[in-house]
Amino acid sequence: MLRRDFIRTSAFFGIASSFFSNPRYLPYDRLHINMYSRHLQFLEYGAMAEVVKDMGFDGVDLTVRPGGHVEPQQVNTKLAEALGAIRERGLSAESITTNVLDSTDPIGIGVLEEASKQGVKLYRMGYLKFPEGYSVDGGITFLNGEIKRLVLLNERLGLAAAFHNHASNDVRAAIWDIWHLLENTNPRYIGCQYDIRHATVEGAVSWKTGLRLISSRINSIVLKDFVWEKKEGRWTIKNVPLGQGMVDFPAFFRELKEYKINVPVTIHCEYDLGGAERGARTLEGITADEVYSAIQKDLEYARKTWEES
Repeated sequence: MLRRDFIRTSAFFGIASSFFSNPRYLPYDRLHINMYSRHLQFLEYGAMAEVVKDMGFDGVDLTVRPGGHVEPQQVNTKLAEALGAIRERGLSAESITTNVLDSTDPIGIGVLEEASKQGVKLYRMGYLKFPEGYSVDGGITFLNGEIKRLVLLNERLGLAAAFHNHASNDVRAAIWDIWHLLENTNPRYIGCQYDIRHATVEGAVSWKTGLRLISSRINSIVLKDFVWEKKEGRWTIKNVPLGQGMVDFPAFFRELKEYKINVPVTIHCEYDLGGAERGARTLEGITADEVYSAIQKDLEYARKTWEES
């Protein structure tokens, strides 16, 4: 390993250790940006890691869920292989995306146990739904109890869960719901993966209020963009590259700086990329180089806008 690469890698692990002892902050101003491996699932682990490094990302947010880069049933053999390939390129591999929902599912427990063993510190959990037969507030109270049991598992394993806000008609949509869902839980072991795209869909001009509310619980961030478009007389959401849509990234980044929030960031590219946007194993109508170019433009936009905000 070259001296400069050794220094870079050693510095990162020092930073990572500091971050995960205090899940809110990274102790430097530059964004730590991960690539969401879902968009490179047409590549095997080594090739994926090499591409991510060449594009200039800091790390990989690895999909460990059905249809992901690592299938949950293969986690005991494949997770170490995937994380090893990432780390061998000097990239961080501290975050994974899962569909874990509670502390009782044996497959989910197996994923978390192996993740902990392999040095993962943060995982995005699956999406909860309002339980049937409950009012909205009663359902959130019930789910808060489920979350508290998951936190006990996280504490045993030394992991932090991230609950992703996601526009929908369910418990994951409204920031106020997530705030109450996380109420009276230890922020060291669970927080919010804040997605500004979905927050803007749900609250076009009120997202700042939601951000202010949840700011103390944010332990990771997702960047993506969208526009509203009319199709066959109906308004629908169309995903677009960063900076080409309705998300006010300069304002968002200024708010993050105001609250001194600098947590790991993952870029999601959910606009048309020949199937890569949805985790396809084979590209259609687009070359791999065109996918890499589009992703790199998103990365460059994020870094430049952060610096200028």
